[in-house]
Amino acid sequence: MDHRISKCRGFGFVHFRNKNEAMAAVQGLHGKHRFPDGKLLLVSVMQKNVLFVKNLHTNVKWHQLFRLFATQGRVKYANVIIDERGIDRGYSSGMATVCFHKSEDAAKAIEAMNDIHIFGRRLCVEYFKTKYELRKEKFDYYKRGVPCIARKEVVHRTFGE
Repeated sequence: MDHRISKCRGFGFVHFRNKNEAMAAVQGLHGKHRFPDGKLLLVSVMQKNVLFVKNLHTNVKWHQLFRLFATQGRVKYANVIIDERGIDRGYSSGMATVCFHKSEDAAKAIEAMNDIHIFGRRLCVEYFKTKYELRKEKFDYYKRGVPCIARKEVVHRTFGE
């Protein structure tokens, strides 16, 4: 759901406990149901073949990125993320996604492309993570025992009840 315009964007993510449950959902749902508008429900398991590229120079275009990553395997698509809000609206945000046909090629691209310099900027290439994965990563980081700086008494003393 795109909350800015209150309209469904036509896709969603569901996280399963294990791969067997995910495969059972695919077999049970893929192509077997229609939405009220007549569109068919398509279900698939997300593969680790999409990469997230950070610290791109703003002049890098999608076709340049496509050709660069194609040296590591067959690329499905390369998208440079464009700022849609703020002062840099319409310009590259310095980030991109690159999708490979095979997850082995994506792994090879991470090894080869991470930390290389393009237009004077060092690329950071890693697997694309969903919002759920990013939140879980952040939660796990804090769960490991990062000390709490502001104790309850200090907060009450500073801000009141």
